[in-house]
Amino acid sequence: MSFKEDEFYKNTIASVNSNINKILFGAVVVPVSFLVFTWLDIWIVPYDYSILLTVYTVQMALIQYFLNHFGRKKIMQYVSMYVGMIAIIGFVTILGEKNVIIITISFAFPPFISCLYYNRRFTKIISLLNYIFIALNQYGKIIGYNIFSVDYMGLYPDTLTKFISRMIGITIEYVFVVLVCYRMNERTCTTLDNLIKVNEEHNKAMKSLHDRNQYIIKINKEIESKNADLQNTQFKIIEFISECMESHNIYSGSHLLHTKKFVEIICNELRREGYYTEDLTDETIALFVNASYLHDIGKLHVPDNILNKKGKYTPEEYEIMKCHPEEGLKLLEYLPKIGNGSFNEIAKQMAYCHQEKWDGSGYPNGLSGIEIPLCARILTAADVLDALISKRLYKEEMTVAQAMKEFEACSGTYFEPCIAQAVINSQVVIESVKIQFMQQEGYSNTEELGELEYNK
Repeated sequence: MSFKEDEFYKNTIASVNSNINKILFGAVVVPVSFLVFTWLDIWIVPYDYSILLTVYTVQMALIQYFLNHFGRKKIMQYVSMYVGMIAIIGFVTILGEKNVIIITISFAFPPFISCLYYNRRFTKIISLLNYIFIALNQYGKIIGYNIFSVDYMGLYPDTLTKFISRMIGITIEYVFVVLVCYRMNERTCTTLDNLIKVNEEHNKAMKSLHDRNQYIIKINKEIESKNADLQNTQFKIIEFISECMESHNIYSGSHLLHTKKFVEIICNELRREGYYTEDLTDETIALFVNASYLHDIGKLHVPDNILNKKGKYTPEEYEIMKCHPEEGLKLLEYLPKIGNGSFNEIAKQMAYCHQEKWDGSGYPNGLSGIEIPLCARILTAADVLDALISKRLYKEEMTVAQAMKEFEACSGTYFEPCIAQAVINSQVVIESVKIQFMQQEGYSNTEELGELEYNK
């Protein structure tokens, strides 16, 4: 297997090199133990042999250590890989010079250790190189030569025969070891290759899924933005319709704008006091505020001579005026769906039920208590509040303080107690808002009615 550029294999080489280096340093224990046991007369191992093996092992360990830590480039890691394995082969070969450790077992170490690199070609190279060193070791023993003495006994006529005879047995054993080692390495590499491919496919699938999710998020944001723009346009159209409707009723002035603000104040005060906290979310309050614009839309079906009449209504005229909640509901059935339809539903509830009273004495259905939708109960208070503190031809305006007394008196009858109290608690805010309305609109209630006086 050729060296792969995959990050996994590069990390594997560096990691195994580090482990091989630890093995080499750990192998120093072997010759040191030879020295100790010989000194204790437990073993008989020449001191020069033990010292040479110690020096060799430490030297090779240091060389590989420097290659690992000071050769960060990829090529240096590959060099360290070969140096480390050759050092282990040399260590085993030197052990074979003396019969202290069984050489048949020791010479199996390099091929098996090479499997740690998950590289079949590298394992082949190390196995072949290890076999050559085995052959040289055995041939040296047969001719009586070793690296620690100069007692070369020369060649005998049967030297080659002895060498071949010995190598046949060693080769059979070694081939078996190499086959097992290579097969194990091949199986491991195949498994790893498959895992890497599966991981790559998984990563590609995850990236594709991530890209699709990002695209979906982008599309959703665009849709949300367009929906927000559309909804904002719809609300502006509703405001325009409401302003046109107000021009139909010359007594109301900016009643719808005032009512909208008072709905917001009451909702926030209720929530602050701990009432209907689950219902009065920011989103719901915004719906209540915007839907309040349409609560009097049914007055479009009330004749002008009744809607703009000076003075009190006759019983017959009052009955006609009382129809405006039902007329409002009919008109709002034709309102195109806004958002998920919550706005439409709230607008219809406000238009249809804002004349109902907490004690059931209102119209058109005489609903009482929580039978009246929360949005309508809040709107009723806002509607009455503006009517009380605004001047009309048929009545004088009240001060905010006087209006608060009316709410105290009508708590539990006309208004839900907690809503009446929310209005009372907001007296300072209401006084400030009233002044702001006067300044923004640029006229007093007296001037508002000037045109009506002119037309009398």
